[in-house]
Amino acid sequence: DTSFLGSDLIQMTIKVIIASIIFILAIYSFITIAGSPLKKNLGIGMLDLLSLFIAHMNEGSNSLESLFENMSETVETMVTFISFKGKNGIKSLFISPFVHPGPLGDLGGSNMPTILANKFDHFTMVAHGPSTHDFNPVRTTEIDKIENAVKEGLEEIEYSKDASIFTRYNSEKANIGVQFFNKGMVILSTFAPNDSDDIEFGVGLTMMTQSKSKCDVKDSVIVDCHNSFAPESGEVLPGNEEVFQLIDVIDKIQCNHQRDTLKIGCYENIMQDLNKNEGVGESGIKTMVVEVANQRTAYVLFDSNNMEIGFRQEIIDATKDLDIDEIEVMTTDTHTVNTISRGYNPIGIVKRGEIIEYVKISINESIKDLEEVEVGTGTKRIKNLHTFGPNNSTELISTISSIVAVSKIIAPVLLITALVIVFIWIFYGGL
Repeated sequence: DTSFLGSDLIQMTIKVIIASIIFILAIYSFITIAGSPLKKNLGIGMLDLLSLFIAHMNEGSNSLESLFENMSETVETMVTFISFKGKNGIKSLFISPFVHPGPLGDLGGSNMPTILANKFDHFTMVAHGPSTHDFNPVRTTEIDKIENAVKEGLEEIEYSKDASIFTRYNSEKANIGVQFFNKGMVILSTFAPNDSDDIEFGVGLTMMTQSKSKCDVKDSVIVDCHNSFAPESGEVLPGNEEVFQLIDVIDKIQCNHQRDTLKIGCYENIMQDLNKNEGVGESGIKTMVVEVANQRTAYVLFDSNNMEIGFRQEIIDATKDLDIDEIEVMTTDTHTVNTISRGYNPIGIVKRGEIIEYVKISINESIKDLEEVEVGTGTKRIKNLHTFGPNNSTELISTISSIVAVSKIIAPVLLITALVIVFIWIFYGGL
């Protein structure tokens, strides 16, 4: 009897439709409940945020920046820099902004080291200044404010031909390399061979104030070398023991070094056969060799987000036979390399041999480029910089944590409830 079969088919179809509706309601309930902290605190739904993120990952859309701007905080920070002037004008700029190159991909300030460097017509190294994700610019256009501050400062610089040799100091885990230029100084800070992450703005400001007072200099360029990462690495925040180690090591600086004339040589290579999958950003490697009183120091900067722990020492050991006396290896902390699945991507996880060859080439080419220069330093404030801000960064993290915590409870409860209802409806329901 075909009418009987037709009746059964209709009943089964209805049950399947109703079961599907039950599952859809369960999913909708989950999204509504789990996403409520996001909607309440940041004013955006979970699906809207997810769609914006997918659009950025797949299409390069920067629509997420509008969301960041709505939740932004205005801060006042600073940028420090060293300018080296040769016979044909400025030969090299070494910049350390107290601004963080995040959050990820091409959003906000993530590609700041490359974008800022490209705004100048000469060789420019943008190192990682003391800053955390609190100081992520919310839009790429905010980088213009850093550029304007540096260019304003360059107009005020007084140049001279005197510099000191590069000297290292240590206190427990804190290690610094110090070199004096004209009326300023540079401090390259690292905790290697121990692991570490970002140095917070206030800690860097303390280092700057302390070193300027101790050595009676006009400018102190603080650099977080960002070169010794492990998955458990934590930021250097007020109250951490590392802060006092930094204070202690700065107290050890000998400020009365003999001064002499200086030469510098520069080289850059985009490392074309390496990319973000190997932890290498758009600017590749930049190297500047500084020669003072027959001492040559190589400043090596990778456009990367930190360095696999131990790789710094491997590079130092591999360059001992080159015609240099000192070397420090730094990363820019670019977050353009942070779009892959593991979330962090320090240089040195893979292809170490190839990377070391690039270092050797860059140093040798920089030595060939050596010429006498004058040097000057500067510090400028950056006003009205729109950033994530400490309050919103904390709120974003706590909101995501709330979503995860709620999801762990709600998801299985709703799923099991929906399955039970569907099972009862299909096997014991009416029709």
